[in-house]
Amino acid sequence: MEARASREAQRSRCLTYVRESVQRVSTKSQLHKSNVEILLSDREFCTNLFYLFDDWSQGFLVQDRWISHLKNTCSTSDGEDESRKDQEKMDLVELLEAVTYLVCQDNPVSPETFHKIWSSRGVVTKLMRCIDKDMDDIITVEDFMSFFIVITNPLVRGVLNEENIQWLEQVFRENVGKGKEEFTLDEFKKIVPSKNEFFVERAFRIFDKDGSGTVSLAEFIETMHQFSGQGEDEKISFLFKVYDLNDDGLIDESDLREVMKACMLENGMEFDEKEVSDLANALFEDAVKEGCDGITVDDLKNQLQRHEGLLENLTISIGKWLVPPKPCARKSLCQKFIEMIPHPFHASYWRNNRPFLFFLFILAAVNIILFIHRAYYFKDFSMLNGFTPNPFYLLSRACGRCLNFNSVMILVLVLRYTITILRNMGLSPIIPLDHNIYFHKLVGVIIFFQAWIHTIMHLINFGVNIQPDPVKFVQLTAPYWTDYAANWTMLGYVPPPGCDIVARDSNLTQYCSPDAFTIPEGMSLNLTISHCEACIPEAGGARWSYMYWLLTTMPGVFGMPNGIANPTGVALIIILTIMFTCSLSYVRRSGYFQVFYVTHMLYFLYWALLLMHAPDFWKWFIGPACIFVVEITYRILTSFLGRGKTVVSAGVILPSRVTHLIIKRPAGFNFSPGDWVFIKIPEVARFEWHPFTISSAPEVHDTFHVHIRGCGEWTNRLYKHFEDEYARQQAGMLQRENKIERFRGTVRQKYDNARTIMSKSIRKKSTEDTDFVSLAEKYTVDIDRQKERINRREEKLRQLSNTLSEEENNNSEEMPQGFNKKFLKSLRYLRQEPTVIKYDTGSAAELQVPPGLTYDDGNERFELMVSDSGELRNRKISHYDGPGKRAKLNKPLEIYIDGPFGSPSSNIYRAEHAVLIGTGIGITPFASILQSIMHRYWQVKKKCPKCEYQWSDDISSTMFNLQKVDFFWINRDQKSFEWFVKLLSQLEIEQAEQGGAMSRFLDMHMYVTSALQRTDMKAVGLQLALDLLHEKEKRDLVTGLKSRTNAGRPNWNKVFTKIKEQRKGKVTVFFCGNPSLSRNLKQKCDEFGFTFKKEVF
Repeated sequence: MEARASREAQRSRCLTYVRESVQRVSTKSQLHKSNVEILLSDREFCTNLFYLFDDWSQGFLVQDRWISHLKNTCSTSDGEDESRKDQEKMDLVELLEAVTYLVCQDNPVSPETFHKIWSSRGVVTKLMRCIDKDMDDIITVEDFMSFFIVITNPLVRGVLNEENIQWLEQVFRENVGKGKEEFTLDEFKKIVPSKNEFFVERAFRIFDKDGSGTVSLAEFIETMHQFSGQGEDEKISFLFKVYDLNDDGLIDESDLREVMKACMLENGMEFDEKEVSDLANALFEDAVKEGCDGITVDDLKNQLQRHEGLLENLTISIGKWLVPPKPCARKSLCQKFIEMIPHPFHASYWRNNRPFLFFLFILAAVNIILFIHRAYYFKDFSMLNGFTPNPFYLLSRACGRCLNFNSVMILVLVLRYTITILRNMGLSPIIPLDHNIYFHKLVGVIIFFQAWIHTIMHLINFGVNIQPDPVKFVQLTAPYWTDYAANWTMLGYVPPPGCDIVARDSNLTQYCSPDAFTIPEGMSLNLTISHCEACIPEAGGARWSYMYWLLTTMPGVFGMPNGIANPTGVALIIILTIMFTCSLSYVRRSGYFQVFYVTHMLYFLYWALLLMHAPDFWKWFIGPACIFVVEITYRILTSFLGRGKTVVSAGVILPSRVTHLIIKRPAGFNFSPGDWVFIKIPEVARFEWHPFTISSAPEVHDTFHVHIRGCGEWTNRLYKHFEDEYARQQAGMLQRENKIERFRGTVRQKYDNARTIMSKSIRKKSTEDTDFVSLAEKYTVDIDRQKERINRREEKLRQLSNTLSEEENNNSEEMPQGFNKKFLKSLRYLRQEPTVIKYDTGSAAELQVPPGLTYDDGNERFELMVSDSGELRNRKISHYDGPGKRAKLNKPLEIYIDGPFGSPSSNIYRAEHAVLIGTGIGITPFASILQSIMHRYWQVKKKCPKCEYQWSDDISSTMFNLQKVDFFWINRDQKSFEWFVKLLSQLEIEQAEQGGAMSRFLDMHMYVTSALQRTDMKAVGLQLALDLLHEKEKRDLVTGLKSRTNAGRPNWNKVFTKIKEQRKGKVTVFFCGNPSLSRNLKQKCDEFGFTFKKEVF
């Protein structure tokens, strides 16, 4: 490899010298015959030209081999007619062959004889004819260089076949502007897209053989020849050239630092200068030989070969140009048919979605049965002209019956408290409770289309059958009106002014329609017409107009009360259209959530109008309505009793516009891991409720947490509210508080303090009487004891600081009691301090914060933090008074809570092998689950009071059915891991403890999608350095966790295959995040036979 690199460097130097010489004798980049003669008469020029042919640096050229090489590079491929230029080239080769034999006889060609050969008479003339395209005895510098680059190409012709060469020429011409023969660096950047110019510029220098700043077709083809093999040597050679910044044949540590910075930008990561230096140093020390100043190409090869499969899968950026697109293979009719079958029609989909499909079948079957039953019932219902059946009325009434059912079902599907109870009863595997929102949307779509069919059919029926002669119409269909009245005359029809209903024998029948008493032919019912509607012109009589029938109650028929059906029908279709349109995903997710929310509140009016529009609807509605009223009453009562109203204790501003709310937990607020709540913050928006997953464990008392990412109008307003709040506090602008608010705050604080003291005294079992004075003395803080504890903690922190600074003596230093050595190194990774806005909640209850790196000094539990200076600090974990920008407000931020409600992940402990997959902020339900697992693990931990030895009992006793958990967190960038890095670090600490069952129970996998795979040329250096540093420090530099962060996206086939091989029970995949990934995972779960559950709000 080193010899090859040396030859390539020599060729590059010679080409650079040749170009400089040609450029020097040229006139405006053009060469005449005299200029070429000057060049070939120059001994040094010919010497460099000689070394271009002498690829192995032997100092001589074997005649036969050299002439054969010239013939190969100048000849055309087999099967093609030789052009004039090709013949000129062959003439040149034959002349050189003859001159060589005359000059050298049978001896090899030396540099001296090489100069004689090229300066011989006739050689320049033949050479000009080969290069001169226009036959004007003038050639360009680029034409001259291209010719010699081709004929001196040391690579064997045939590495690339003719098809490859034609394809590469096409690629070259497609990316070079019209009328140009070479491309520049700017044009090359368009061909090779990259986030960072470093790799593009380095690749361009490899193509630019002669250092001219442009790449000709000959240089392009030669470079592709050089790396066309795609073997290990070609890949390493290319990579070495990219990393060798000064082209001296060695990669030193400064080169690697620049490479690390370029890789860092290309992979969307951020490291400080020290971390970049650590990465470069780790990579350098692993590759360089002892006593050497730099990495040679052989050192790089040995380093890459130590990583199995890396070289075989390594891809370079030019590889995509090598192979022309393959024609699509012809597929059989059977294969085409199988590919055309949608995924929901595959057998695996049906096996894994039985409850969902069964409910979908029931929903469709009920609609079909109701439709057919109602259509059959009205088969004899005729039109005014006697045509039977009346298609307009039949379709409207059939859709109307389905609407009764669906308008009730859409309510049943959002009875959140009832669904949560059913979920807690373990009915999710039987009833598709996890898909209630999907079915709610589906039923909504069905209602919308059925309602419009119902409306259009009624509108046509009124215009064609009812408005022209309503009295005759009801008599022709009299048997169907017995459900509403004893006979048709009791329907309540009110004739218009000047009109009256008269019998057949009345004198006023002359004012009826001419065919008022005529029974049309084809009627299937045995009917008689005894009355007609007589409208007397002299009295101004005229039948009700079409608009009167639709928009007023004057006709007095249909609906409850009579005549209300038509106006309410018009109002219902308008309301339904507004609700449907404003519920579309485009409206909800494009910053108009409030439009969706407000218009959705019209459902109260929808049901009220529907009860008046359809007299039978109350029979369908009464049951679910009672449950709905109970839920509404429960929500109102809990809100009135104070459970639904609480305060935000603190807000933490995290990277990527994420707001972490720490909320005071209302009394009686109990939830399960993975549950979610509706929250409303009047300070942000007075009437908006939004759903968010609880990100803390139910075992954490006093507070619960939610993480909210700014991705819409309301969430961004919330984030900005805390930013403005912090800026206002920093500026010293305190909120003004009137006397009433100050008095209320004082009373509330004293009340809470008294309630806390009394609750503690009640919980304590004592037989002796305790008065208030003794209680006050009992709960008064002992100042001396408090100072003593503070001094002890400060002494322990000093010992810890010394321990961290003396890495060589870690094992010899005596650790303070309660600390674990295994997580000390992780402290330096938790150096980024969040912005914290703390509120005075007016309560003596302490504020709990997310779990971090904690220790116990025997009296209280504390959390370790590291300041910017590297000094260790501690804090009680029951207060968020640790590091970070913080401020305290006098007035708490009010928040309203509705919930909690169950989600698919709420049944995590009913699964056997749970796979938790979250993307971005979609980790929030799983953060709650992981914290809950950790708390349950703490419950089984035991500690010997004498020797301080710790162990854990069987963890399965607290996990119910759960046997194994695999956690996957996929983030777009590096910063997002900081949202829950402390929680994950705490989990790793528990896993690493001696005897900890967590190491066998929980596996964590982190992915950052902005990073390229380690097999990519633009990432291999960085990923190797991260691997080496991880192996050295046992800590990942990206997240600060012990688990190595994976680059790119997971290969779900490999992941699921490995999970299936573990055989830890039935696998259930819980997902929260990107919808496109959800569809992919759903399909993969069906293929592997896993149960798939997705979080839906």
